[in-house]
Amino acid sequence: MATHTPFPGRCLPRRGAAWSVAIALAVTGCLRPEAPPTERLAPVVTAAAPLLNGIKATKDAGQVAHAGDLVLVGPAWPRLGWTGSAPEPTGPRDSAMAELRLAPGGSIYYGFVSDLGPAVEVPSARWLCEQLAGADGALRSRLGACAALLRRVRTADGRLVAFVEHPEDAWPIATFGGAGLIARAKADAMTSSRLVATRAGPLLLTTTRWRRAEGTWTGGALAPYLLGAERIVRLATLPLDEVDAREAAKVMNRTVSLSREGDTVRLSGERIEVDRADGRVLTRAVIQEAYDLGQLAERGE
Repeated sequence: MATHTPFPGRCLPRRGAAWSVAIALAVTGCLRPEAPPTERLAPVVTAAAPLLNGIKATKDAGQVAHAGDLVLVGPAWPRLGWTGSAPEPTGPRDSAMAELRLAPGGSIYYGFVSDLGPAVEVPSARWLCEQLAGADGALRSRLGACAALLRRVRTADGRLVAFVEHPEDAWPIATFGGAGLIARAKADAMTSSRLVATRAGPLLLTTTRWRRAEGTWTGGALAPYLLGAERIVRLATLPLDEVDAREAAKVMNRTVSLSREGDTVRLSGERIEVDRADGRVLTRAVIQEAYDLGQLAERGE
């Protein structure tokens, strides 16, 4: 199998060589950081790969992986012809299977080998978590939790993106290349994520939850991060669902479903206000919103 090691090792003279040689190497830039420990993951190469909760021809997919996701591959399973349903369109499958995990400590799913490319060598979860934490003492005290939940994806140009999916704990997002860490940026705690391509470059599209006014006002948001060549930029947050119960007389409920086609994200649903006393609908409005991710990225917002 082909392998890819984006982090070269140390360029040192052989043992016993004069220290002057080592100093010369350092001065000329030949001395590089020691290569991190690595592990083998397989890239998802299809647009939407169904991940089943069990092996059964009629079993629904509990999760969908996307092109660029790097997954841990476990034991192989026999070939399966599958036409079940999934959270988003994936199409039928007929392939050998394997146990897959999106994160080292994540749930075990059953995926189709036809959705995977050859395994690649990437830095270990623990090493990447150390890079995410940097000098932050609070984050460094939770490296074990990070390593269990770490997600890794690869952009079309070969950069490695590392981040943590957790509904409450916020970890940075970082990109890595041949020379090591490229960029690191603060991020909100995220409940889901997806690498998407736009005309302005790759985005990590994440969802996040928020809670305000002592829990009487809650909601979700779509938070895109532009993975630039040298830095990561958080773009404008897009509103998703929302429940506002701050008023004594009424409750507002915004409910939307999300779809994406190319650079365009569409939110469809409704916004209603309900009387607390008798449950009457006071107002109702249809929601039809469209956002151009490429345009947001080009503006840097």
